[in-house]
Amino acid sequence: MDIRFEVLQIDVGDGVEIDLNKILPITGDLSREFTNQASLYAWVAVIAARAEAIWLEAKREMDRIYAELDPDVRRDFLLNGVKVTETSVKSEILCRKGYIDAQLDELDCREQYLIMQALVAAFDMRAHMLTSLGAQVREEQRQTGMQISEFKDTLRDTKRQANQEREKNEAARAQAVLREKGKRGPASTKLQDNTDELDTLNEDVVPF
Repeated sequence: MDIRFEVLQIDVGDGVEIDLNKILPITGDLSREFTNQASLYAWVAVIAARAEAIWLEAKREMDRIYAELDPDVRRDFLLNGVKVTETSVKSEILCRKGYIDAQLDELDCREQYLIMQALVAAFDMRAHMLTSLGAQVREEQRQTGMQISEFKDTLRDTKRQANQEREKNEAARAQAVLREKGKRGPASTKLQDNTDELDTLNEDVVPF
């Protein structure tokens, strides 16, 4: 399944654009992926750390505004004859514009922080996936090497059997030739004697 990601805009001071479609998927070039994984992980982790610092700062600012508004709200209640309770004071502070703006900023910063934390976890899982894929590729290569070795052994056995069969056939042919010569031996000797006698007679004949 082809998953397409949005390009993340992370505000960590200068602003960072993270294209997950380029850095998150694992390509077929595992050597390159292993080489780039550490630097990509470090880059994402640094951005996540900055996002966390910005979120914590926004959270402190929200708490500071709350603390500043608390006495103002209590004073306003007293001037207007409103009964002061912790619940009523908190409800009033939450409705003040200054606190609402600070709360919205804290929510934006927390969202960026959570996104970066999720991205760090994703790259952690990516590292484990690369390790598993690397082990799988090595196992496949080992199996392929074993298959090639087995093929070579089979080929050597086949050649050895063929040589043995050829030697056996040659020995059988040699024995057959010897047997054939043994059968034809006496007749061949008599024929040679007759040939020699004819040559002698030819030598004795005086030409006209």
